[in-house]
Amino acid sequence: MKRVLIFILLLTVFNSQAQKDPCFNSYWDDWFMPGAGYKTYIPKNKEFGVYHGVTTDFVIYARAKSYCSNYSGPARTKFYGTLSILSSTNSEARDIFYSNVGVNLSFEGRLKRKFLIPFFGMEMGGLYQRDFTSFNFTPLAGIQLLSTERIIWSVQGGYQYTTKHFDEYSGITAGSTINLLLWER
Repeated sequence: MKRVLIFILLLTVFNSQAQKDPCFNSYWDDWFMPGAGYKTYIPKNKEFGVYHGVTTDFVIYARAKSYCSNYSGPARTKFYGTLSILSSTNSEARDIFYSNVGVNLSFEGRLKRKFLIPFFGMEMGGLYQRDFTSFNFTPLAGIQLLSTERIIWSVQGGYQYTTKHFDEYSGITAGSTINLLLWER
């Protein structure tokens, strides 16, 4: 019983110190956060229609640091991979499959808040149809609506460039994803 009381006392003292120090736990790293979202793609060639559909998003690594951190660089960093199957509003157009990897970096270096964090980034990968394949890359910008240790909710948009049939398949992309940390830290 005596050990339990000492443990509770130490835990209370440690917790009160952590709450007094605004820089306590000023950064974190997250690994392997599965997620899902919705993506829209509007190619230059209007005959293709507007593509849209569900996307799976898998954060490989995410890092966050607060305003107290002494490290340089962005306050939020996210490395991820996506797989998407998008259908067109034109019933004659074939579905498109995407497999991309990307990185998002916040504009700000030190943050106190965990919401409405603007970022820029880049996605690159493959665009696949039954009779067409192309490498693509997409510079993008967006906002992390919520960025905590267990949830990252982002909206982003950009302009996709393809290496084949540039004038037809390049176009605007936009989407939103939510990633969850399912495992205990």
